[in-house]
Amino acid sequence: MKSHALYLPALAVAAIGAAVVAFCFLEPLGDALVRPLTFIAVGAVTVLFVRMLFDANIRQGISAANIELRGGSFFQRPFDSKWGLFGSRMGGRPLRVIRTVCFAEFVVALLFSRHDGRDLLFLALASFGVTLMLTIIHVGLNTQAQRL
Repeated sequence: MKSHALYLPALAVAAIGAAVVAFCFLEPLGDALVRPLTFIAVGAVTVLFVRMLFDANIRQGISAANIELRGGSFFQRPFDSKWGLFGSRMGGRPLRVIRTVCFAEFVVALLFSRHDGRDLLFLALASFGVTLMLTIIHVGLNTQAQRL
């Protein structure tokens, strides 16, 4: 990604959120750490979304990626070397690893959350949301839109 002013802090927020969620599965932490991190991650998602919304280059890149992704089989895409889960077009290696960890933690938190574990579920969701927004921005910035 070309703009590291938002990328690196947001990636750090997602990594810290993923680490706290992983640690909370082993040893429950109180709300004093989980809730503030959830608010920080939600704030990061909001800032990244607003950046994506108001940047014309990102929107044009996303439109070009959408056109490029329309062809091909749906079942082949998750393992594609370009557009798959670990594809080269879906972000740098740290982003791909943290996105996969956050997704796995979100699924596990979703399966095992009870009424008292919702804060951890919200943190897992917010951390995964940060990685998804970073992935969408990366695809938007690194896909060349066809000029008509």
